[in-house]
Amino acid sequence: MRAVPKESNTSGLDFDAVGIDISNPATKLDIAGGLKVGTPSSTACLADQKGTLAFFEKDPYTLAVVNTVYLCNGTKWETFK
Repeated sequence: MRAVPKESNTSGLDFDAVGIDISNPATKLDIAGGLKVGTPSSTACLADQKGTLAFFEKDPYTLAVVNTVYLCNGTKWETFK
């Protein structure tokens, strides 16, 4: 992992960009390889979770088998495409 600190940073805990297997990250989070998204412990999608990605084996509402990644829009989970 490579973290690029902000120029004004003295603590080393505030970064402009983080790269995983990337020497010079081009975005806030730059990953060379796959990203594994897990299943949350709750199917609730609340305002403070807006933008959260989660993997569901079963649709959080119908319980049909889907094996799909969902995005929380702040009120409900939507299929992430």
